[in-house]
Amino acid sequence: MRGKLTVDEAVRCFPNRRSAAAPGEGVRYATAGTLREALFRVRFTPNSWNLVHVSAATKIDKMLNHYDIPLAGILHQRGSYFIFECLEGHAKDANIWAYAKIDRAERKAIRKSKGEDLQRLFTHILSSRTFTAALAIDHSIEISAEVQAAQLKVALAAAAQPVEAPKVAASQAIHIKADRVQNAGTLAAAC
Repeated sequence: MRGKLTVDEAVRCFPNRRSAAAPGEGVRYATAGTLREALFRVRFTPNSWNLVHVSAATKIDKMLNHYDIPLAGILHQRGSYFIFECLEGHAKDANIWAYAKIDRAERKAIRKSKGEDLQRLFTHILSSRTFTAALAIDHSIEISAEVQAAQLKVALAAAAQPVEAPKVAASQAIHIKADRVQNAGTLAAAC
């Protein structure tokens, strides 16, 4: 939605909803600039029932694994391609995701691969570059963190199997970020 709305204001934008937010409901804020930097296409898309509606879109170029929701595939955003994969928690309410930019040759190789070859290719991509890890709860990303090459090297050395390294590094990066956020909150509360 356009603007910085309170939870109650956001709830009122939807027809057939109560007039006040339920306990635990919330809103997240992002600027159009931040979304565009992440290569999302952002458009002001008001309609008859929501005059402040804004859309941020990406396109699934190729879905490679699906179980109720897409679990792995290729995204296409403003001329760039990214792989996405659910690393942990496929059928659970909480799961860990990975997103990495790929080039056209990698896209072509992924589209041709299947089974174990596809998994090896994803593992190679996620183990060879910085990628974004995200923790989602009930299909909503709660926190994300960048997984650096140094974290990947440590995870590769410690992993029993190379396929586990991106999951281990993603989990560690999310824990580190969550700890930093919690510590910042504790510090702010003490002020």
